[in-house]
Amino acid sequence: ASLLLPENARLAEVAVNRVWRHFFGQGCVEPQDGFGEKVATRFAAPLRRLAEDLARNRSDLRRLLRIVALSETYARSGQGDHPEAAPTSFERARVRPLDQFQRFGALLQASDYRTAVLAWNKGDEAKADEGIAGLRQRFMDLPDERNRTLMYFNGEMVRHAVEDGPSVRAMVDEGLPPEQALDRMFLSTLSRHPTPGERARLLKRIEESDDLVEAYRAVLWALLNCVEFQTNH
Repeated sequence: ASLLLPENARLAEVAVNRVWRHFFGQGCVEPQDGFGEKVATRFAAPLRRLAEDLARNRSDLRRLLRIVALSETYARSGQGDHPEAAPTSFERARVRPLDQFQRFGALLQASDYRTAVLAWNKGDEAKADEGIAGLRQRFMDLPDERNRTLMYFNGEMVRHAVEDGPSVRAMVDEGLPPEQALDRMFLSTLSRHPTPGERARLLKRIEESDDLVEAYRAVLWALLNCVEFQTNH
């Protein structure tokens, strides 16, 4: 019980630092457990305020997570004038590769793979979830990151999305104009609309293609394999 007392400031600071590092990829104090008798950090003020709030609220981690997730600092974009991948003053979001769990989940959602698995199992949701869980486990059990990356780029979820996924075929069957089709593909993969430059280049490629389905497949494959889709920013 003494660990929860407000005067136990060091425990609260360590907890805050670990949560901060989880969200931002870099703690207020580095290395994350580098707390000695005197801690030198430029971010002592926010660390202290958050630690005091955590101690006052009996180590309510949900409250701490909510505060950090809703902060202006966490809401900042990864874009900016500073080219380095790891900003040191939290002036913008740090661009980080998704971990293996995040990559699998993002691809599962963007590829609409569950819809296909559900159809293969005649609408049986339990069997569909079991099949997806098995695929996830195979992905996690691969011996190294190189093999996971190969499976990520060329595995059955990407093949399904690009070759016979319902999203590409549906856009063609609906007679969706190419500009709207581009918006749909960008929103489903990158959660944004294409920039004017991206829109102009990709529309030109689509218009030059003799096969609309293949053109959409090429765009979707590129989006699923781009750096933006594979990073947390």
